[in-house]
Amino acid sequence: MYSFKGIIIGLLSLILLSVGCKRKETTWDVDNTAPLFRSNLTLNDVDNDFLKQTSSDSSYSLVYDNLIFDSRLYDIETPDTSILTSFNLERLKLLDNAIENYITLGQINPSFNLANGQTLTLPATSQSNLPPQTIDASEFFETATFNKGFLDITITNELPITLTRLDFELQNQTDKSIVANGVFLNLTTNSSETKSIDLAGKTINKGLLGIINLIETAASSGAVLVDVGKGIRISLSLRDLEPQSATAAFPNQTVVDRDESLVIEMDGPELKTFKVASGNLSIEIESTIQEDMTLDFRIPSATINGTPLKRVVKFPGAKPGQSWKETEVVDLTGYVLDLRGENPTVRDTFNTFHQILKILLDSSGRKVTITLDDSINVSYRLEVLQPEYSVGYMGQTVNPSVGKTAFELFKGLSGTANVTNFKTTLIAKNSIGVDGTIQVNKLDGENIFGNTKKALTSSIFDNPIAINKPSFLSRTPAETEIELNAGNSTINDFIGNFPQWIDYDIEVITNPNGNLSAWRDFVFDDSRLQLYLRLESDANFAINNLILRDTQAVDFGNIDDYKRLKQAFLLFRIENQFPVGAEIEITLLDQNQNFLTNLDVKDGNNLIAGSSGLIQGQTGAISHLEIGLGKEKIKYLANAKFVKIKTNLTSPGSNVKIYNWQRLLVSCNVRFEYEAAL
Repeated sequence: MYSFKGIIIGLLSLILLSVGCKRKETTWDVDNTAPLFRSNLTLNDVDNDFLKQTSSDSSYSLVYDNLIFDSRLYDIETPDTSILTSFNLERLKLLDNAIENYITLGQINPSFNLANGQTLTLPATSQSNLPPQTIDASEFFETATFNKGFLDITITNELPITLTRLDFELQNQTDKSIVANGVFLNLTTNSSETKSIDLAGKTINKGLLGIINLIETAASSGAVLVDVGKGIRISLSLRDLEPQSATAAFPNQTVVDRDESLVIEMDGPELKTFKVASGNLSIEIESTIQEDMTLDFRIPSATINGTPLKRVVKFPGAKPGQSWKETEVVDLTGYVLDLRGENPTVRDTFNTFHQILKILLDSSGRKVTITLDDSINVSYRLEVLQPEYSVGYMGQTVNPSVGKTAFELFKGLSGTANVTNFKTTLIAKNSIGVDGTIQVNKLDGENIFGNTKKALTSSIFDNPIAINKPSFLSRTPAETEIELNAGNSTINDFIGNFPQWIDYDIEVITNPNGNLSAWRDFVFDDSRLQLYLRLESDANFAINNLILRDTQAVDFGNIDDYKRLKQAFLLFRIENQFPVGAEIEITLLDQNQNFLTNLDVKDGNNLIAGSSGLIQGQTGAISHLEIGLGKEKIKYLANAKFVKIKTNLTSPGSNVKIYNWQRLLVSCNVRFEYEAAL
């Protein structure tokens, strides 16, 4: 289509050259013609991928697979699987330790200092309320209150005489509260006795007082050497401590140690192997404990390139009164999960992986305060894992599916035809590694142009159809073919209706006889079950109102002034190479391909002659059609974005053979007539 701006500019120039000359106002027609579109309609418009030239005479052979039903069936994914573990000071240990204190003979009785180094016979003595001895327990802790633990007090007599009685008491220095006490009897020279004190419910501070309330010694059996440096050794030893609260330097220790199996609830499938296509392991740690920690997490049965999954996370102690939190996310893509349990050679199970979790306290040497209110919480979960493949028993399922799918072969056709020599096959393509059956409850074909519906019924559909499965771990689909013919089905009526849509009701049953594969079912991420209807035939038709359609984009947007547009003409040249005649119908559509108006062929002559006996390379029958658009139609041009061409091939009354080189060639020019005034 050409613009007429140049013509208008020329007219304006004439006006300027004529200034000063009075002329009578005049009107005339401006007539210009421009090409609009070309269309090429053939039976290839049915779908050139399916009409195959297989015979020597270049006639059509139709081979068409239409997907009717498509289902993944096994969109397997693991549900979120979580484990939460925590611990507090009930599991935390203080370091077993011991301190010693020594009370000399000179401290027990200062009068012996005068006889130091002499050999004397010592009398029996009895003394009470000796001055308290300070004991520094800071090597243990600053302070601790115990749920459990023991204090072992050991008295060793290094005096040259028998210690007949010792009443000993241990106090906290700050408040004089009694920690422990005990009476020790008849300790001969260089002998010892130990008493264990239960510390449950008791508080001990680092500052202690050792108090001897009474000490009695026997007389020596003869002269003995007086050594005022010798005396009584008091040993304090703490063990099996489980504090309720403590301010201490906690030692290195393992506070969580879990080595166990975790079962994934799959609600049917029993999986042995699972290769992850996508999904994460999320580990979340939260702690209020003021000491450094290390988390050691392993799944020995999850490997990538033969290497087991392992994550070691170190995290610092929390600040006083605060918590510390961290999340570690592990991408499991590419990992293979062995779901047979910890030791499948001993006990082979399914949906079970072996996992190890350890949490270690890393002593910094700092003295920190921890109470039973402090804790460390660890949660980890497998977040929805989708498989690249999985192996096991996929379970017994019934999968009904009701829907509607396009039948593309006859997407632009309406009318009916007697079709001959059709071979029709129902093909199940199965790339899911399970045994199964298909129950076809309904296959209805609908022609939306003729508003007709035909059911495809068959005696074969009376019972479930067994479908084959591919070889183990093969991605190549196994095909099951069921031939439909006039003897066992209504296939000819179904196809002769030229359906554009198929309504289906299909039921798929997997593993109808249970776990016959012994956990050797398998599925890949792209595994699916597809049901196709395949048509094969020589395209030899008895045509009755066979319609070809084409839609061409147009642009009338450059028309200069619709108000000055007198009329427009669409000029069609049509070459018909088909051996049948045709009728043509032209419609204007808007940008959404909605109807605007039909265009009328001049004199109502929309018939197109056919070409009988045409040889390839010859020109077919030529027809010229003219469509005029008067004022009442011109108003639609501004919104017209498409022209729809509809041709109805008319039957000669007998079967005809159509060749792949035959076509209906349509070209269109547009001519506008304007009214212009000077």
